[in-house]
Amino acid sequence: MKKEVYQLRLDTDLKQRIEKLAEKKGISVAGLMRMLLLAELEKEGMGKKEPKPDEEPKPIRPE
Repeated sequence: MKKEVYQLRLDTDLKQRIEKLAEKKGISVAGLMRMLLLAELEKEGMGKKEPKPDEEPKPIRPE
């Protein structure tokens, strides 16, 4: 998976609040941002897309 880097400019107050929230959750600020962005994408129906199957589903054999 290719990864990209983003830089953000934040007000000092917002930066401090984000750092406190990340610390409270026991994750890094980057992890917090990723978690929040993924949650928003899911809410908007833009979550991770299912990969297209390359072949027909195989029939399930009775056991």
